[in-house]
Amino acid sequence: MSYLLDTLTLIESHDLNQLKAIAGYVSIAVLDVVLAECYPSCSDLAEMANHLQLRLVPSETAWLEPARRYCDGCLSLQDALNLHYAKRVKKILITSEPPLQIKCQQEKVQTQTMLWLLEQHSGCKV
Repeated sequence: MSYLLDTLTLIESHDLNQLKAIAGYVSIAVLDVVLAECYPSCSDLAEMANHLQLRLVPSETAWLEPARRYCDGCLSLQDALNLHYAKRVKKILITSEPPLQIKCQQEKVQTQTMLWLLEQHSGCKV
């Protein structure tokens, strides 16, 4: 299975070194706009993704219009792009943000938390 991280999960996971705990076991992707939001001073996002052991997904201009329909005051553009991409390619979106979880549920996009992901793929309870 392949997973997509939202901004908050990426920030929290990196701080706790959780990404490296499951690297090699699962495919974890992150949109370039999410990585750029987390590391605005980083000049090489691909290098940062490689360092974090993530697959960097370049966002496309064509995604903006469909993603904007999810921006109803509760979601950021990055969250809306995550939702659009996860729905489009059928990835599980890893998030702990209630507004994003609710919108994903409405759109039939599966979500899980980082804790769930760690428990599923690290072989032990966290």
